Amino acid sequence: MLPIKIDLTKELAAKLRELRINNPVNDEVLTAENLSKAIGNNRAWMSQIESRRLKKIKREDIIAIYKLLFNISSDQEAEDQAELDLIEYITQNPKSRKTSVIASAKTINDTGKPFSKYYSYEKATPNNPDDIYKEECDDIYNYLFTLYDQAVTLDEKYNLCELVSSLSSIITNSDMKTLKLISEIPFHLLSFVSQDESREIYDRAKDLSLSLEKYSYRNSINLYHKNLLIINEYINQRFIFHKNPLLPLINYSFSSLINLIYNNSYPLSTSDKIKLINEFIPILQKVALKYNIEFSIELLDSSSKIETITETLNLIQSFINSISQNNAYFMNKSSDYFVE
Repeated sequence: MLPIKIDLTKELAAKLRELRINNPVNDEVLTAENLSKAIGNNRAWMSQIESRRLKKIKREDIIAIYKLLFNISSDQEAEDQAELDLIEYITQNPKSRKTSVIASAKTINDTGKPFSKYYSYEKATPNNPDDIYKEECDDIYNYLFTLYDQAVTLDEKYNLCELVSSLSSIITNSDMKTLKLISEIPFHLLSFVSQDESREIYDRAKDLSLSLEKYSYRNSINLYHKNLLIINEYINQRFIFHKNPLLPLINYSFSSLINLIYNNSYPLSTSDKIKLINEFIPILQKVALKYNIEFSIELLDSSSKIETITETLNLIQSFINSISQNNAYFMNKSSDYFVE
Protein backbone atom coordinates (compact mmCIF):
# COMPACT_ATOMS: atom_id res chain seq x y z
CA MET A 1 0.00 0.00 0.00
CA LEU A 2 1.30 3.43 -0.91
CA PRO A 3 1.87 5.96 1.89
CA ILE A 4 -0.93 8.50 2.37
CA LYS A 5 1.45 11.30 1.36
CA ILE A 6 4.64 10.85 -0.60
CA ASP A 7 7.58 13.24 -0.71
CA LEU A 8 7.85 14.65 -4.21
CA THR A 9 11.51 14.09 -5.04
CA LYS A 10 13.10 15.24 -8.28
CA GLU A 11 13.20 11.63 -9.50
CA LEU A 12 9.56 10.94 -8.67
CA ALA A 13 8.41 14.16 -10.35
CA ALA A 14 10.37 13.23 -13.48
CA LYS A 15 8.89 9.71 -13.45
CA LEU A 16 5.33 11.05 -13.25
CA ARG A 17 6.01 13.37 -16.17
CA GLU A 18 7.45 10.45 -18.14
CA LEU A 19 4.33 8.39 -17.41
CA ARG A 20 2.09 11.19 -18.68
CA ILE A 21 4.05 11.59 -21.92
CA ASN A 22 4.57 7.88 -22.65
CA ASN A 23 0.99 6.77 -22.02
CA PRO A 24 -1.48 8.52 -24.35
CA VAL A 25 -5.18 8.48 -23.56
CA ASN A 26 -7.38 7.85 -26.61
CA ASP A 27 -4.27 8.13 -28.78
CA GLU A 28 -3.52 11.59 -27.44
CA VAL A 29 -0.74 12.64 -25.07
CA LEU A 30 -2.43 14.55 -22.28
CA THR A 31 -1.10 17.96 -21.38
CA ALA A 32 -0.41 18.56 -17.70
CA GLU A 33 -3.48 20.79 -17.59
CA ASN A 34 -5.79 18.22 -19.20
CA LEU A 35 -4.55 15.47 -16.91
CA SER A 36 -5.19 17.68 -13.89
CA LYS A 37 -8.76 18.36 -14.99
CA ALA A 38 -9.39 14.72 -15.87
CA ILE A 39 -8.68 13.53 -12.32
CA GLY A 40 -10.61 16.36 -10.68
CA ASN A 41 -7.80 18.70 -9.69
CA ASN A 42 -7.31 22.32 -10.68
CA ARG A 43 -5.68 22.92 -14.04
CA ALA A 44 -2.29 23.95 -12.62
CA TRP A 45 -1.93 20.93 -10.33
CA MET A 46 0.05 18.54 -12.56
CA SER A 47 2.41 21.32 -13.66
CA GLN A 48 3.09 22.04 -10.00
CA ILE A 49 3.73 18.34 -9.41
CA GLU A 50 6.16 18.06 -12.31
CA SER A 51 7.96 21.29 -11.38
CA ARG A 52 7.97 20.29 -7.68
CA ARG A 53 6.27 23.46 -6.58
CA LEU A 54 4.22 21.11 -4.43
CA LYS A 55 6.29 19.19 -1.91
CA LYS A 56 4.11 16.08 -1.58
CA ILE A 57 1.67 14.06 -3.63
CA LYS A 58 -1.26 12.16 -2.16
CA ARG A 59 -1.82 8.44 -2.62
CA GLU A 60 -5.29 8.98 -4.09
CA ASP A 61 -3.84 11.32 -6.72
CA ILE A 62 -1.30 8.74 -7.85
CA ILE A 63 -4.07 6.13 -8.04
CA ALA A 64 -6.19 8.52 -10.11
CA ILE A 65 -3.27 9.14 -12.51
CA TYR A 66 -2.72 5.42 -13.02
CA LYS A 67 -6.42 4.70 -13.54
CA LEU A 68 -6.51 7.38 -16.21
CA LEU A 69 -3.26 6.65 -18.05
CA PHE A 70 -3.57 2.84 -17.98
CA ASN A 71 -7.37 2.63 -18.29
CA ILE A 72 -7.73 0.76 -15.00
CA SER A 73 -11.14 0.65 -13.34
CA SER A 74 -10.11 -0.63 -9.90
CA ASP A 75 -8.37 1.55 -7.32
CA GLN A 76 -6.57 -1.50 -5.95
CA GLU A 77 -5.20 -2.58 -9.33
CA ALA A 78 -4.06 0.98 -10.06
CA GLU A 79 -2.31 1.16 -6.69
CA ASP A 80 -0.65 -2.21 -7.25
CA GLN A 81 0.80 -1.06 -10.56
CA ALA A 82 1.87 2.27 -9.09
CA GLU A 83 3.73 0.46 -6.30
CA LEU A 84 5.64 -1.65 -8.81
CA ASP A 85 6.55 1.36 -10.93
CA LEU A 86 7.33 3.85 -8.20
CA ILE A 87 8.64 1.85 -5.25
CA GLU A 88 12.27 2.74 -5.98
CA TYR A 89 11.44 6.46 -6.01
CA ILE A 90 9.48 6.22 -2.79
CA THR A 91 11.93 4.13 -0.74
CA GLN A 92 14.98 6.16 -1.77
CA ASN A 93 13.73 9.10 0.27
CA PRO A 94 15.21 8.74 3.78
CA LYS A 95 13.13 11.61 5.09
CA SER A 96 9.92 9.61 4.97
CA ARG A 97 11.17 6.05 5.46
CA LYS A 98 13.96 4.15 7.22
CA THR A 99 13.55 0.71 5.67
CA SER A 100 11.51 -0.97 2.99
CA VAL A 101 10.79 -4.66 2.90
CA ILE A 102 9.51 -5.90 -0.46
CA ALA A 103 7.74 -9.22 -0.88
CA SER A 104 8.00 -9.44 -4.62
CA ALA A 105 6.72 -12.95 -5.20
CA LYS A 106 3.19 -13.23 -6.54
CA THR A 107 0.74 -15.26 -4.49
CA ILE A 108 -2.37 -16.88 -5.84
CA ASN A 109 -5.75 -16.65 -4.14
CA ASP A 110 -8.60 -19.18 -4.28
CA THR A 111 -9.84 -17.82 -7.62
CA GLY A 112 -6.47 -18.32 -9.24
CA LYS A 113 -5.89 -14.60 -9.66
CA PRO A 114 -2.66 -13.04 -8.40
CA PHE A 115 -2.88 -11.20 -5.14
CA SER A 116 -1.50 -7.71 -4.83
CA LYS A 117 2.21 -7.47 -4.24
CA TYR A 118 2.88 -6.55 -0.64
CA TYR A 119 5.23 -3.89 0.58
CA SER A 120 5.73 -3.16 4.25
CA TYR A 121 7.19 0.13 5.32
CA GLU A 122 8.74 1.08 8.62
CA LYS A 123 8.02 4.75 9.01
CA ALA A 124 10.75 6.89 10.41
CA THR A 125 10.31 8.82 13.60
CA PRO A 126 11.10 12.44 12.71
CA ASN A 127 14.10 13.87 14.47
CA ASN A 128 12.24 17.08 15.06
CA PRO A 129 8.48 17.86 15.13
CA ASP A 130 9.39 21.15 13.45
CA ASP A 131 9.89 19.17 10.22
CA ILE A 132 6.38 17.72 10.35
CA TYR A 133 4.84 21.08 11.24
CA LYS A 134 6.69 22.86 8.46
CA GLU A 135 5.66 20.28 5.88
CA GLU A 136 1.98 20.51 6.82
CA CYS A 137 2.13 24.32 6.74
CA ASP A 138 3.81 24.13 3.34
CA ASP A 139 0.98 21.89 2.10
CA ILE A 140 -1.61 24.46 3.19
CA TYR A 141 0.41 27.31 1.70
CA ASN A 142 0.82 25.51 -1.63
CA TYR A 143 -2.85 24.55 -1.78
CA LEU A 144 -4.00 28.12 -1.16
CA PHE A 145 -1.72 29.39 -3.91
CA THR A 146 -3.03 26.66 -6.19
CA LEU A 147 -6.56 27.96 -5.58
CA TYR A 148 -5.35 31.48 -6.35
CA ASP A 149 -3.75 30.30 -9.59
CA GLN A 150 -7.04 28.68 -10.49
CA ALA A 151 -8.99 31.93 -9.99
CA VAL A 152 -9.61 33.62 -13.33
CA THR A 153 -11.40 36.91 -12.75
CA LEU A 154 -10.43 39.70 -10.39
CA ASP A 155 -13.64 39.14 -8.41
CA GLU A 156 -12.69 35.50 -7.88
CA LYS A 157 -9.28 36.55 -6.60
CA TYR A 158 -10.79 39.12 -4.21
CA ASN A 159 -13.34 36.58 -2.98
CA LEU A 160 -10.52 34.14 -2.31
CA CYS A 161 -8.62 36.85 -0.41
CA GLU A 162 -11.66 37.42 1.81
CA LEU A 163 -12.06 33.69 2.34
CA VAL A 164 -8.42 33.23 3.35
CA SER A 165 -8.69 36.26 5.64
CA SER A 166 -11.69 34.66 7.37
CA LEU A 167 -9.86 31.35 7.72
CA SER A 168 -6.85 33.14 9.14
CA SER A 169 -9.08 34.90 11.68
CA ILE A 170 -10.63 31.58 12.71
CA ILE A 171 -7.23 29.93 13.15
CA THR A 172 -5.56 32.80 15.01
CA ASN A 173 -8.52 33.40 17.33
CA SER A 174 -9.31 29.78 18.19
CA ASP A 175 -7.95 27.58 20.94
CA MET A 176 -6.63 24.06 20.40
CA LYS A 177 -9.96 22.50 21.38
CA THR A 178 -11.80 24.44 18.67
CA LEU A 179 -9.16 23.70 16.03
CA LYS A 180 -9.37 20.00 16.91
CA LEU A 181 -13.15 20.11 16.51
CA ILE A 182 -12.83 21.74 13.08
CA SER A 183 -10.21 19.22 11.97
CA GLU A 184 -12.43 16.27 12.91
CA ILE A 185 -15.34 17.34 10.69
CA PRO A 186 -14.94 15.46 7.34
CA PHE A 187 -15.74 18.42 5.08
CA HIS A 188 -14.23 16.63 2.08
CA LEU A 189 -17.22 14.24 2.09
CA LEU A 190 -19.47 17.08 0.97
CA SER A 191 -18.41 16.28 -2.58
CA PHE A 192 -20.16 12.90 -2.26
CA VAL A 193 -23.60 14.08 -1.06
CA SER A 194 -26.62 14.85 -3.21
CA GLN A 195 -27.90 18.38 -3.83
CA ASP A 196 -30.72 17.97 -1.30
CA GLU A 197 -28.39 16.49 1.29
CA SER A 198 -25.90 19.29 0.67
CA ARG A 199 -28.62 21.91 1.17
CA GLU A 200 -29.65 20.30 4.46
CA ILE A 201 -26.06 20.22 5.73
CA TYR A 202 -25.46 23.86 4.79
CA ASP A 203 -28.70 24.89 6.52
CA ARG A 204 -27.53 23.18 9.69
CA ALA A 205 -24.17 24.91 9.41
CA LYS A 206 -25.94 28.25 8.98
CA ASP A 207 -28.01 27.58 12.12
CA LEU A 208 -24.79 26.89 14.03
CA SER A 209 -23.28 30.11 12.68
CA LEU A 210 -26.30 32.14 13.83
CA SER A 211 -26.20 30.46 17.24
CA LEU A 212 -22.55 31.40 17.71
CA GLU A 213 -23.10 34.92 16.37
CA LYS A 214 -25.30 35.62 19.42
CA TYR A 215 -22.13 35.56 21.50
CA SER A 216 -20.09 37.90 19.31
CA TYR A 217 -20.65 40.72 21.81
CA ARG A 218 -18.49 38.81 24.30
CA ASN A 219 -15.63 38.87 21.84
CA SER A 220 -16.19 42.61 21.29
CA ILE A 221 -16.12 43.25 25.03
CA ASN A 222 -12.97 41.16 25.40
CA LEU A 223 -11.21 43.15 22.65
CA TYR A 224 -12.41 46.40 24.20
CA HIS A 225 -10.87 45.46 27.55
CA LYS A 226 -7.63 44.33 25.92
CA ASN A 227 -7.32 47.64 24.10
CA LEU A 228 -7.82 49.55 27.34
CA LEU A 229 -5.02 47.54 28.94
CA ILE A 230 -2.70 48.28 26.00
CA ILE A 231 -3.59 51.98 26.13
CA ASN A 232 -2.77 52.01 29.83
CA GLU A 233 0.65 50.49 29.10
CA TYR A 234 1.45 53.16 26.53
CA ILE A 235 0.29 55.90 28.87
CA ASN A 236 2.76 54.67 31.46
CA GLN A 237 5.65 55.20 29.05
CA ARG A 238 7.68 58.27 29.92
CA PHE A 239 7.85 59.72 26.41
CA ILE A 240 5.38 60.15 23.57
CA PHE A 241 6.97 58.73 20.45
CA HIS A 242 6.21 59.93 16.95
CA LYS A 243 4.65 56.62 15.90
CA ASN A 244 3.14 55.78 19.27
CA PRO A 245 -0.19 54.03 18.56
CA LEU A 246 -1.81 55.48 21.68
CA LEU A 247 -4.21 57.81 19.87
CA PRO A 248 -5.26 55.29 17.19
CA LEU A 249 -6.00 52.84 20.00
CA ILE A 250 -8.09 55.44 21.81
CA ASN A 251 -10.04 56.12 18.62
CA TYR A 252 -10.57 52.42 18.04
CA SER A 253 -11.64 51.85 21.65
CA PHE A 254 -14.14 54.68 21.46
CA SER A 255 -15.58 53.24 18.25
CA SER A 256 -15.82 49.85 19.95
CA LEU A 257 -17.55 51.42 22.93
CA ILE A 258 -20.14 53.11 20.71
CA ASN A 259 -20.72 49.85 18.85
CA LEU A 260 -21.27 47.96 22.09
CA ILE A 261 -23.66 50.60 23.35
CA TYR A 262 -25.83 51.21 20.31
CA ASN A 263 -26.02 47.67 18.92
CA ASN A 264 -29.39 46.52 20.20
CA SER A 265 -28.68 42.92 19.13
CA TYR A 266 -26.26 42.71 22.06
CA PRO A 267 -27.92 41.63 25.34
CA LEU A 268 -26.37 44.46 27.38
CA SER A 269 -28.39 46.21 30.04
CA THR A 270 -28.12 49.93 30.78
CA SER A 271 -26.09 48.97 33.84
CA ASP A 272 -23.66 47.01 31.64
CA LYS A 273 -23.27 49.98 29.33
CA ILE A 274 -22.60 52.33 32.23
CA LYS A 275 -19.87 49.98 33.41
CA LEU A 276 -18.21 49.99 29.98
CA ILE A 277 -18.25 53.80 29.85
CA ASN A 278 -16.85 54.06 33.37
CA GLU A 279 -13.94 51.78 32.41
CA PHE A 280 -13.00 54.20 29.63
CA ILE A 281 -13.18 57.45 31.61
CA PRO A 282 -10.13 56.84 33.92
CA ILE A 283 -8.07 55.92 30.83
CA LEU A 284 -9.01 59.24 29.21
CA GLN A 285 -8.11 61.08 32.39
CA LYS A 286 -4.58 59.67 32.19
CA VAL A 287 -4.44 60.65 28.51
CA ALA A 288 -5.40 64.21 29.50
CA LEU A 289 -2.51 64.35 31.97
CA LYS A 290 -0.08 63.02 29.39
CA TYR A 291 -1.10 65.57 26.76
CA ASN A 292 -1.74 68.35 29.29
CA ILE A 293 -5.41 68.74 28.36
CA GLU A 294 -8.18 69.88 30.71
CA PHE A 295 -10.44 67.03 31.74
CA SER A 296 -13.67 67.22 33.73
CA ILE A 297 -15.68 64.10 32.87
CA GLU A 298 -17.13 62.39 35.92
CA LEU A 299 -17.81 58.71 36.40
CA LEU A 300 -21.42 57.69 35.94
CA ASP A 301 -23.48 56.56 38.88
CA SER A 302 -25.03 53.10 38.57
CA SER A 303 -28.45 54.72 38.67
CA SER A 304 -27.63 57.41 36.10
CA LYS A 305 -30.48 58.40 33.84
CA ILE A 306 -30.38 58.35 30.06
CA GLU A 307 -29.82 62.08 29.77
CA THR A 308 -26.70 61.87 31.96
CA ILE A 309 -25.35 58.87 30.05
CA THR A 310 -25.81 60.48 26.64
CA GLU A 311 -24.26 63.72 27.81
CA THR A 312 -21.23 61.80 29.10
CA LEU A 313 -20.83 60.11 25.72
CA ASN A 314 -20.88 63.50 24.03
CA LEU A 315 -18.26 64.85 26.45
CA ILE A 316 -16.00 61.85 25.74
CA GLN A 317 -16.35 62.43 22.02
CA SER A 318 -15.57 66.14 22.38
CA PHE A 319 -12.50 65.37 24.48
CA ILE A 320 -11.10 62.89 21.92
CA ASN A 321 -11.76 65.36 19.09
CA SER A 322 -9.99 68.11 21.05
CA ILE A 323 -6.63 66.30 21.13
CA SER A 324 -4.65 68.29 18.60
CA GLN A 325 -2.28 65.40 17.84
CA ASN A 326 -5.21 63.18 16.89
CA ASN A 327 -5.68 62.76 13.16
CA ALA A 328 -9.16 61.29 13.54
CA TYR A 329 -12.35 63.25 14.10
CA PHE A 330 -15.68 61.76 15.16
CA MET A 331 -18.62 63.45 13.47
CA ASN A 332 -22.24 63.60 14.67
CA LYS A 333 -23.20 63.09 18.29
CA SER A 334 -22.28 59.70 19.68
CA SER A 335 -25.26 59.94 22.01
CA ASP A 336 -27.54 59.61 18.99
CA TYR A 337 -26.66 55.94 18.83
CA PHE A 338 -27.53 55.17 22.44
CA VAL A 339 -30.20 52.51 22.91
CA GLU A 340 -31.52 51.74 26.34
